[in-house]
Amino acid sequence: MKLSTWILRSLLTGAVAALALPACGSDSGTPTTTKTDAGGDTASSDTATGPTKWCGKYADEAAAVAGDDQLTPAKGLFLAVQAAPFGGMQLFFKANVVGHKNADGSAAIKLISLRAVSGKTKEVSGIMAAACDVAVAKDGSFKIDFGNVVLPALGSPTDTDVKLSLVMTGKYTGLNTFCGDLEGDVPDFGVKLTGSKFKAVEFGSQTEPPESSCEGNTAKIYAGIGTCPALLAGENTVTSAERSRTFIVQLPKDVSDVSGLPVIFLYHGVGGEPGSMIDDSFLTAEQKKTPFILIAPRSERNDLGTAVLKSDWYYASPLFKNDNPDLVFFDDLVKCAGAQYKFDTKRIYVTGMSGGGLMSTFLGIHKRDVVAAATPFSGGYLQAWPSKSGNVPYVVSWGGADDFAYEQNFDKMAAGLIDSLKGSGHVVVACNHGTKHKWPVEGGAYAAKFLLAHKYGEPSPFATSLGEGWPSYCTLQK
Repeated sequence: MKLSTWILRSLLTGAVAALALPACGSDSGTPTTTKTDAGGDTASSDTATGPTKWCGKYADEAAAVAGDDQLTPAKGLFLAVQAAPFGGMQLFFKANVVGHKNADGSAAIKLISLRAVSGKTKEVSGIMAAACDVAVAKDGSFKIDFGNVVLPALGSPTDTDVKLSLVMTGKYTGLNTFCGDLEGDVPDFGVKLTGSKFKAVEFGSQTEPPESSCEGNTAKIYAGIGTCPALLAGENTVTSAERSRTFIVQLPKDVSDVSGLPVIFLYHGVGGEPGSMIDDSFLTAEQKKTPFILIAPRSERNDLGTAVLKSDWYYASPLFKNDNPDLVFFDDLVKCAGAQYKFDTKRIYVTGMSGGGLMSTFLGIHKRDVVAAATPFSGGYLQAWPSKSGNVPYVVSWGGADDFAYEQNFDKMAAGLIDSLKGSGHVVVACNHGTKHKWPVEGGAYAAKFLLAHKYGEPSPFATSLGEGWPSYCTLQK
């Protein structure tokens, strides 16, 4: 009998306290990668790292199967995680379970192994973590401590290895289904996974997007702002998506009437502030040359003034419409600033650095019906590329092979973004300034040059040639 079958039956017999759970994590070896369709069984070279890797007992799942013990189910489980500190960012895994029933009606998982599943390509990695001898109570509850593991680049939204510790506290809720709460640490980001959740279902039966909590796919839909407050040059506050949000408006000096001017939205990076982002972008100098309105939002903050998300913005969230607070905030800013300053609605632009580069990339894709052009610096797109990404022109700028932040490789993210944009027909200019993770001094000049040249719905003036005045490291991608 399959493990999940008798667990389901035991759920009907009543609840008992969960047993103490000895567990072991994978603390040695390098995860292997197999480029196999995620729906099928995956053969890999995991045994090359030696049998002691898997709890000191098993070389792989097959070695754990003996007598009446069975893999449950044959195709494995699809395990989806939502990481609360990153706006509900989803991570995907393939879990294989080998277990048996105890004489007292409880259960034991002899071996559970995790493989990462790419959210972009659906490829499956080799085994990245394993735990053994996990007790399952009669009511189906359990706790699994995988210890310190490494999420391989294949399964990471940033295409870079990420160190993690994972502790799953859950309960079987049906045939081949369990869900619960996730704890642990992400040391490179200095953040705990408190508040994160997971759900596992039989591989191939997952929804799209996959459910990653016991509650399923539930997201609040926010209405846009009703009444706009009067805005001032400098710091402003509005209530957007039921949150108090702040932003800076910088108007061009010596311009008495700003109506009809373009507007640039500038997004700061993780741990940043809009004021310092304005200074670091060198856009004030460009504003003096060619007048435009500059709006620099601040990421969502708690009562102590600390960013609510470790990512600062909701670009890692699987929410792409009025369920995403930052997309609603952008819409509200366009509405309120547009009503007061009467800017040119065909000349709305987005830019930003690092986390702000990721956010401006995200806006160019998901607000493609509003944004005329985008210039992310050290940005990228962390989701599976959408079937419809629009035709917003992009300048993708980054600092070369040494462009790292929080141990994440922005060189790889830039390359992936450029390939995706080119493949979808966007006009793309690639600017590898080679000065690591920073906004280059000349960045404001070429960002403004590119942005201000575009009008929504009209062909890009850089579709065939960049012309004069560009840094030598910028090239039109064809």
